[in-house]
Amino acid sequence: MGLSGLIGQGLSGLVASQRGLATSGHNISNANTPGYHRQRVELAARPPSGSDNGFTGNGVAVNAIRRSYDQFLTAQIRTSTAGTGEAQTFHALASRVDNVLANSDTGLASALQSFFDAVHEVAADPSSLANRQVLLTQAEGLAQRYHALDRQLTDLEQEANGRLTGLVSEVNALAEGIAEVNREIVQAEGAAGGAPANDLRDRRDELLRQLAEQIGFHTVEQDDGAINVLIGKGHPLVVGGSNMSLSVVANPFDATRKELAVAAGGSSITVSHTLSGGAIGGILDFRDRVLTEAENALGRVAVGLAQNFNSLHRSGADRDGNPGLDFFVSIDSVTARVLGHDQNTGTSPSVTITDPAALTTSDYRLDYDGTEYVVTRLSDNNVERFSAPAGSLGVDGFEIDVSVPLSAGDRFMVRPVAAGARKFGLLIQEPRRIAAALPDALGGVGDNRNALQLAHLQQDLALENGSATLAGAYGQLVASVGAITQKAEAQRSAQEVLLNQVTDARDAVSGVNLDEEAANLLRYQQAYEASARFIAAADATFNSLLDVVGR
Repeated sequence: MGLSGLIGQGLSGLVASQRGLATSGHNISNANTPGYHRQRVELAARPPSGSDNGFTGNGVAVNAIRRSYDQFLTAQIRTSTAGTGEAQTFHALASRVDNVLANSDTGLASALQSFFDAVHEVAADPSSLANRQVLLTQAEGLAQRYHALDRQLTDLEQEANGRLTGLVSEVNALAEGIAEVNREIVQAEGAAGGAPANDLRDRRDELLRQLAEQIGFHTVEQDDGAINVLIGKGHPLVVGGSNMSLSVVANPFDATRKELAVAAGGSSITVSHTLSGGAIGGILDFRDRVLTEAENALGRVAVGLAQNFNSLHRSGADRDGNPGLDFFVSIDSVTARVLGHDQNTGTSPSVTITDPAALTTSDYRLDYDGTEYVVTRLSDNNVERFSAPAGSLGVDGFEIDVSVPLSAGDRFMVRPVAAGARKFGLLIQEPRRIAAALPDALGGVGDNRNALQLAHLQQDLALENGSATLAGAYGQLVASVGAITQKAEAQRSAQEVLLNQVTDARDAVSGVNLDEEAANLLRYQQAYEASARFIAAADATFNSLLDVVGR
């Protein structure tokens, strides 16, 4: 081997040691950089030179500089991050509903009990105007409690809508960032003959981790190194170097309810019902499983109390012997919400409550195809079909009046009890007008027979098809929300533990160990110095040989 071969060997060692020193220094500099993966130099012996005496080595080659990267652990971190974000957000929101409903100062139970206590006092002494006034005061307080609870639920829905808008902006910014890094990776790795652009890939992984905090997704890597990001049931958010926009749109049935949509072929597709994971998934799940259920359950108790109390009150007589009137706002005024689809062309039907005991806490969808009405109970997707024409459709304690002109293809969202708490109100204003007596009494001053029936309504099984009292139905709501909240807390804790475990596992593979890197610096420094000395020795040897030959 000539001088050039020996110097080439030495230079290869210098280059390898230099790359090693640079890589270790880069690792140390980025030890605290979020998403950074430790890098390592991959070395291999150069192909040797053959001769009659065997093979002579030609030094070392730097094959690549690669990340210490585990694709499976990285995918697990994204999944766990999305699950943790969803669980944390859902639990935080559900806890607020639980605290409001279960609290004695803000919930309905204490106000309902105080109201019936006042009814019992009137039954005990129907001649007392003071007792009657207390009953009106407690009834007004009950109405105010209903309204306060309804406002808090409405405020939570508005807050959820606002948070969705903010999160969508974050998702779009992250998607744009991922698409930009995709373009940089494709360009950089193409120019480098396919060598991995480690730092760019780290930056993209960190953006993907941040995206998982907001929304669940899955990825597909392209041959050129770019990653496609898909949300919901395969809807593209990032495709190579391009990103789509997630947007907030009005629900087609209710403009106050916000949904999420993605662009597709010049239009948008609503994808809210397909999304899960991250803070967005937590908000959507909370809205569907807790908020809507609480609003309907609270409204059902209000409707049940108003209709049953009014029915008994109308059958009695007041202190002056006059027939009883509606005590609370008439059930006919508690108009169920019928929300037409924004593409309907026909007239919206109306809904009348016929049997409070048969009411559920579900919403319903009405579809009309021109020959048939289809009513779907959304809580369990139970379907009832009615042939057209029909005057009314009887379902679960209410009737839908379809005698109005509907158009084929019209769709409606029917919420029979959603407005119950909002519209609950007291009508009787004069203590004398309380119908504590029965009509056959000679004067209603001392007659308490109707008041006793009104008081007994507290124990009547007036809801859940005759299986729950008014307070019992509200208690079921409190218990249900409490159980959901408790389960959510356990889920949140489990997700946090899982995320910590998989993060520790990833860090064990990919994290920077400063002691190890310090040792590598010494090792590469010594190798660099040795290679330099080897080159100097080779040069000195050939110079000496030349001196001898030249004599």
